[in-house]
Amino acid sequence: MRITEILAEATGDAGFDSMMGTMQGNAELLKNVMAEFLTIYYGALDDDDMTDHIASNLGDYFSQVRKSKDPVLKKSYKAVRELADDEIDAQVTGTLRAIRMMLGDPAYTPPPRPPMSAADRAWVDRLVNAMTAALASHGIKAHPNWNKKT
Repeated sequence: MRITEILAEATGDAGFDSMMGTMQGNAELLKNVMAEFLTIYYGALDDDDMTDHIASNLGDYFSQVRKSKDPVLKKSYKAVRELADDEIDAQVTGTLRAIRMMLGDPAYTPPPRPPMSAADRAWVDRLVNAMTAALASHGIKAHPNWNKKT
């Protein structure tokens, strides 16, 4: 079952089709924390150390989770927060465990990260081109090999 279907089932919102849909109250907190878990999971899976993301982005929800009456949310949140100082492999497995705990499905595995949309790809291309132009205007070549003297 896809994660959005599980969240829709949990919140009773049959029209919920996106991780960024709008919901209220505890369901909104669950959606946001799950989105952060997925970001951490996918980032660590790509061999990125997600310590900063765990501390900063996930930390944004600390007081809300603390006030929540959902014991599963509290337990999974605490488990992921404790991964901040761990190795990348531990971040992957620990976050996957927390995702499974939140969904109540011990066999769930998130699908591969979806490819970037054409609009997002165009935005990244514009950003890279703007940065390259800004660097070039200061006499800095954007490619590392371009600055080597031969």
